Amino acid sequence: MEPRIIPIADPPRSVSLSARLQAFFGGILNQVGWIMMAVGLLAAGIFTADSEAVTMLTFRGDKGTTVGKVVAVEDTHAEENETPVMKVRFSYEVEGKTYEYRSFTLNAPFDAGDTVPVEYLVARPSAARIQGMRMRTFGSFAVFAALFPLVGFLILARELGAARSRVRLLGHGRLARGRLVNKVETNTRINEQPVYALTYRYTVERQEMRPNFRGPAVVHEEHEVVYRTHLIAKVTDEAEEPLLYDPDRPSRAQLLDDLPGSVALDARGGFEASFGKTLVFLLAPIGCVLALLIALASAFG
Repeated sequence: MEPRIIPIADPPRSVSLSARLQAFFGGILNQVGWIMMAVGLLAAGIFTADSEAVTMLTFRGDKGTTVGKVVAVEDTHAEENETPVMKVRFSYEVEGKTYEYRSFTLNAPFDAGDTVPVEYLVARPSAARIQGMRMRTFGSFAVFAALFPLVGFLILARELGAARSRVRLLGHGRLARGRLVNKVETNTRINEQPVYALTYRYTVERQEMRPNFRGPAVVHEEHEVVYRTHLIAKVTDEAEEPLLYDPDRPSRAQLLDDLPGSVALDARGGFEASFGKTLVFLLAPIGCVLALLIALASAFG
């Protein structure tokens, strides 16, 4: 069977903005990383930002003491080890000025009108707590919720490097054809389908200056690239799969049949992609930014 003709322009070739965005933010693991970051940041905003870990950072400095009065005892609807967390609202006076604040506890032995010992920041009397209670809903243990975004960050740290390389290959990569030389099933599954590690070998040409040659000599080198995917049908249907490799680093390559989203060759031999699909790929990164803003607002609002 004759190899498929690839109508691609020589580099540098045109790449639309939509194609660049899809190449950068596309890919299953890339999107999973953004989603895990967003969910993790929301969890951090809900739990960590409302924990005593924040109190340790913000309730610092010289403290004064006074006597306050319980205004109300309310259920927060949060639980810790199946024990309800109660909010105790109280009022107190500092230098003739009345303040109202709240503390949290698992056991609220007070009723409205009871007197309570209060400690407050001398530099900021509006920040206070009932002695022996905490200023936020959850204990310091909730800081571990901040580890959730770390998982997404680790995925993105790996994927964004590959994404940046993929964008460069669209505009500057050179065409080659790789043949499948190894196929190994991994322990990872996506949508109940096994992920395979596919090794492709391809030959590239480069020029180098040699003594006794009037001009640059053409050198042929073999390189390999390992692809991991659960959608193997589209990248194993040809004897040699077309790919783009980086002329500066030939070991970097991208299979043309495994471009993310709707990225495809246009009539001029460059790359284009649909605007609608681009918006879909941007949802997870935008959600991550919003989750970060919510987490920051929860911590410092």
